[in-house]
Amino acid sequence: GRDAFFDAALRGCIPTVLSNPISFPFERLFDYSQFTIKLPEEWATRLVRELHTVNESATRNLRTALLRATPAFMYRAGCAFELLLFELAARKHAFFDSWHEATRNSPIEFWNPAQGHFALPHTAKVGPSWGAAAVPH
Repeated sequence: GRDAFFDAALRGCIPTVLSNPISFPFERLFDYSQFTIKLPEEWATRLVRELHTVNESATRNLRTALLRATPAFMYRAGCAFELLLFELAARKHAFFDSWHEATRNSPIEFWNPAQGHFALPHTAKVGPSWGAAAVPH
């Protein structure tokens, strides 16, 4: 669930997401492909094989980027509260109407270090997930 994502990130583990539709917090500000792996739900049976394609250098790069982004997920020792206020103000004043999103994210877009960004237009949603109610911004 949601807590597992943040728990993993705060512990320095690279979050790996198996979900087609999902909204990441502050995805307009951070490029999640730099510190996460997002794979289609239907690839669950090949998850271990996919993770084995991530080499040490890519793992190091993902972890370094994750460490830079970690304060965005922390309230007391980070800047999550300030980013939340910024996000709310930006939405209220339509600031994001002309904003280029940092994360290219949709129900058919995925990423991993071995393949980079890739789209699977005919991918199928397999089951419920916490991101299932995600809607395009």
